[in-house]
Amino acid sequence: MLSRRLLANALPSFHSKNLRLYHSSKINFKVMPFLLADIGEGITEVQIVQWFVKNGDKVAQFQKIAEVQSDKAAVEITSKYDGVVVKTYYKENETAKVGQPLCDIDTFDSPEEESNGDKVAQFQKIAEVQSDKAAVEITSKYDGVVVKTYYKENETAKVGKPLCDIDTFDSLDEESVKTKNDSKNLDQTGGQTEKAKETSKSMLMIDNDPNLGILATPAIRRIAKENSIDLSKIKGTGKDGRIMKEDVLMLASNNIREEIKPQKITQLPTDRTLPVETKPLNGVQKAMIKSMTNALKVPHFGYYDEFCLDQLKSIKKELVDILDEPSTKLSFMPFFIKAASVALKKFPIMNASLDLENNQDVLMLASNNIREEIKPQKITQLPTDRTLPVETKPLNGVQKAMIKSMTNALKVPHFGYYDEICLDQLKSIKKELVDILDEPSTKLSFMPFFIKAASVALKEFPIMNASLDLENNQVIYHHYHNIGVAIDSPQGLVVPNIKNVQDKSVVEIAKDLNKLIEAAKQNQLKPADFANGTFTLSNVGTVGGTYTSPILVLPEVVIGALGKAQTLPRFDESGQVYPSLIAKISWSADHRIIDGASLARFSNKWKSYIENPKRMILDF
Repeated sequence: MLSRRLLANALPSFHSKNLRLYHSSKINFKVMPFLLADIGEGITEVQIVQWFVKNGDKVAQFQKIAEVQSDKAAVEITSKYDGVVVKTYYKENETAKVGQPLCDIDTFDSPEEESNGDKVAQFQKIAEVQSDKAAVEITSKYDGVVVKTYYKENETAKVGKPLCDIDTFDSLDEESVKTKNDSKNLDQTGGQTEKAKETSKSMLMIDNDPNLGILATPAIRRIAKENSIDLSKIKGTGKDGRIMKEDVLMLASNNIREEIKPQKITQLPTDRTLPVETKPLNGVQKAMIKSMTNALKVPHFGYYDEFCLDQLKSIKKELVDILDEPSTKLSFMPFFIKAASVALKKFPIMNASLDLENNQDVLMLASNNIREEIKPQKITQLPTDRTLPVETKPLNGVQKAMIKSMTNALKVPHFGYYDEICLDQLKSIKKELVDILDEPSTKLSFMPFFIKAASVALKEFPIMNASLDLENNQVIYHHYHNIGVAIDSPQGLVVPNIKNVQDKSVVEIAKDLNKLIEAAKQNQLKPADFANGTFTLSNVGTVGGTYTSPILVLPEVVIGALGKAQTLPRFDESGQVYPSLIAKISWSADHRIIDGASLARFSNKWKSYIENPKRMILDF
């Protein structure tokens, strides 16, 4: 009677080194744990938006179980089994981890799990294992009886190690001869042969690798390598100490500005003939240096606008005339401060602080202490004065994604370029197209023209549609134009992209854009809507503002932001004033690869298509 071991490397797609870990669980059990599968794009956790079932409900295969929200999009999860839901592991709005159970489903099957003493047939399912990527079913290579299992459910098995022993009832065959031959690696005294010693030595070298046993996906290991981060120095926040992407990015952001700390001058100028004077830093200067240096770790988004003070000037004058205390100086500033306080009631997030340790916002709901004179201070913990009215709210998926994306963008030096564009001719052509459009339901705004103009300009400036591959010291030129559009959705800012803009007309772009906007409003964007973006435009002008300081959506190297369109006075060639529809454009580029002159030339080409749309038609 021959006993054989079924190894965990039975799947040919996995190498037999002890590098990837698996969670082992039986497949044919009556109550099935329904695991949250990998939904792509490197997503590790999702928020439960709503349950379509509750405990005790019957479910059928492919029936909707729940809707989940990732940092990219909302996804509906369907059942893999027929049965009854006996347990749900999360409440709505709680965060679920990929690879962990969402719910338990009673499948009404009799227990057929392969335990010690069970008969198994070749190709029969033995177990289900969960890697850091997906769940995989393991089948038997033999007919026989299970005589030993090496792991319990939810324990971790190493690739290349036995899962179970199976008695095959066979006489010695070719494989048993191989097993016998393998045993010759041991000498008669019980010692190891040179070949066995080499194998042992190889395994020892792997065991000594500091990154062996660290739970992290290849993508996270690559990010760590790009940032020269030793994974063994990171305490993972995932299950069983698994290192998550945000763990690496957080450490990377803390390391980005280390070289920008105030430098200690090791010696004074040696030329004493130059007139110099030294003065010690005062307390305010020291605090400012500390505060401003600390602020370098935060990605800053700039927004610029102008406002009219005519009415405020009149009201201020009236108040000054009737003020009972003539000694009180009434400037514009108190009005600005009060206006900010009133606006904060509608936008409390602007009066919040970020508590990354607990993944939540801290909202100061009532105090609204806006100070004209801001004292530099280092934020080390939440406000300790519990008498102040505060409220904490957990970060949603979109907010978490923005924190990761913007923190990662800190690594890139941004070059800004600003200009204004005249929309007079485009306005006329847009009106003509709207009048002759076969589908009047299609909304045709300026944005599809901006997007198409960018695509046509990218053909002449392909570097603007590229990404930087530092690991291999190369630039990746994308021959497709997947242009992202920043959309202000109820969940926050999202940036889906319109695929293959280079092959589409303005009307087709308008249809795709309208679909994305509607899907964002309904929280129905899919992960595919965000995948493989190459270039981004933001039309923040629909809200307001002139110029901005947009932040790159990595790995893209250029982003543009349009300000509001306004009719302004301009001069013609004869010096006569005329009204013109003007908008502002703000560009940000990865200054590691995009130089200022190239960005200016690209902007000029894009601008020429907007100001003379017929030229865009010729170059398309």
